[in-house]
Amino acid sequence: MNKSDPHTAEVMPRPLEGRRIGISISESDDLPALGLGNEIVNGLTVDLARRLIALGASVVLGHNWRTGGVMEAVARFALSYKSQSGPTEQPLIFNYLAFPDEPSLSESDRKELESIVSVRTIRWTDCEPDIFRAFGEASRPIDFGQYGKRIIVDLAKSSPQDLRRGFDLAAMRFTLTQKCDTHLVIGGRTMDYQGFAPGIIEEAWWTILFGKKLVVCSGMGGAAGAIIAPDSPQAEKVMSDDFHPLAGAYLNDLYSSAPSVVSELSVEAILISLVG
Repeated sequence: MNKSDPHTAEVMPRPLEGRRIGISISESDDLPALGLGNEIVNGLTVDLARRLIALGASVVLGHNWRTGGVMEAVARFALSYKSQSGPTEQPLIFNYLAFPDEPSLSESDRKELESIVSVRTIRWTDCEPDIFRAFGEASRPIDFGQYGKRIIVDLAKSSPQDLRRGFDLAAMRFTLTQKCDTHLVIGGRTMDYQGFAPGIIEEAWWTILFGKKLVVCSGMGGAAGAIIAPDSPQAEKVMSDDFHPLAGAYLNDLYSSAPSVVSELSVEAILISLVG
């Protein structure tokens, strides 16, 4: 893996030293209407990750490794940054994937990144007891609805083949959120997504359940827009989807929370919300 120019790793105040900040940004069905292309997803993710690392934080991501993709770009910056700033107490990047996804890293890349990036592939069976314990320790009753409860309680033990990917995605999102102290969500599909609920909504719900800080940026619409606006078209899509009953249950529960909301997509505005 080639190292990039370390000019963005200049010495500066580190107000986020020791913090772990989750970044969940994905394509939204609303992008064309907003005059935005899908390329904004990768660009914004990489820009935010770089800035947060330079401010002292570790970033927590759920992106897969692809040539020229988000993880490669963030890892290149982290390598350059560490060469300038010296050793850190924890990895600069925590990356979680849902089984059967595995990072497409060569042996040499793994060796080069081992002190900077922590990568894990998560199965439902890895954390099923922890997930049920989290439900039991919640500070308020959780209403999954009749069909949502059947998925979580009745089917989780048997994990039918056709639902296995959904359970593994749920476990990955649970683990990713558990690792953060602050979580940022932007965009996200409200239809044609993988899993029992849009990843943005599922991770936002876990963030609130864990009592951690949730920052929602509405600038790309989508699932993030649904979280902050119960009467929005995005929320209506999620709530009316009978094939994904947990999505509506999570979203309905989120409406009792008060996340920090950012309306514009500028990196500066988002960082102010995260740092505060």
